[in-house]
Amino acid sequence: MVDGRRVGLVLGAGGPVGHAFHTGVLAALQEGGWDAREASVIVGTSIGAVTGALLRAGVSPEDLYARATGQPMSEDGAARAGNGGGWALMTCDLQRSGTGIGRPSSPRLLAHFLRRPSRTRAGLLLAALTPSGAVSSAPVADEIDEMLGRSWPDRPFWVCAVCLDTGERVILGQPGGPAIDVGTAVAASIGVPAVFQPVVVDGRRLVDGGLHSPANADVIADAIDQIDSVIVSAPMGIGSAPGRVGIDVPGRYVNHWTTEKELRRVRDAGLPVTVFEPGPSELEVMHYNAFDLSRRNEIARRAYDHVGSQLHKTLVTMSSPVGNTAVIDHP
Repeated sequence: MVDGRRVGLVLGAGGPVGHAFHTGVLAALQEGGWDAREASVIVGTSIGAVTGALLRAGVSPEDLYARATGQPMSEDGAARAGNGGGWALMTCDLQRSGTGIGRPSSPRLLAHFLRRPSRTRAGLLLAALTPSGAVSSAPVADEIDEMLGRSWPDRPFWVCAVCLDTGERVILGQPGGPAIDVGTAVAASIGVPAVFQPVVVDGRRLVDGGLHSPANADVIADAIDQIDSVIVSAPMGIGSAPGRVGIDVPGRYVNHWTTEKELRRVRDAGLPVTVFEPGPSELEVMHYNAFDLSRRNEIARRAYDHVGSQLHKTLVTMSSPVGNTAVIDHP
């Protein structure tokens, strides 16, 4: 909480590169006095679900940042994180797995888009066209369950996935949702098509929640009565002029506008919102490949430095009683 206020935290998709960005943002906020482990509600998508699970397991942002930058974690953090909630397995398998050629994974979803082309989303269309992945995410699920004591955390933790056959977003962990373990929920949310096998829940094949939205920020609106302000960490967005050209830039602008649109209901309810997105410093070392680990340390450091330089403005926005949105940019 900030000055006693309840904070909702949204952690978006973005692969291992996105996790590095998350750790820099969250470590800087902890340095400024807000600990993300205290978030009243966490909404996680894809790698954001992994990051959220680590927070709910009690791993501090400081320790997450230390690991991302190649520094030793505290004894407590290392014990709580174990081997990283499937982190090593996920990054290794994603790095060496290709999409391959084969039968489309979801002819049913392709038929759905043909009938309703206005509902087509690029990520879901690509997922439907590519063959199903071969890597099992069961080890990830087991490690997350072990890390969280094989039970959902006491504080709300909502995980976003997508049904591969209907394109429907599925929120796991919400009251009334599918009765599954938290590890399976996170494994479903990270189910990158053509890499991981879909996770079957109640007869539905679930895959990466980032195919529906890069942040699924609108989900936090379901917790309006439980929070006083919102923080969004959106690694796949763009916070200002990028300072470079690249094939990822147009998509980042689309992601930015999508997140802003999703936050409209929260904004209209009068809740202060702070959105963290990469600026030119981070984008200098963040490109289109979300699984390129070569600059992970530098990405985390630059995100940390950037948020730290804007910390006073950030904390004022988080504590403001007046609804607004602050997209944290580089000056």
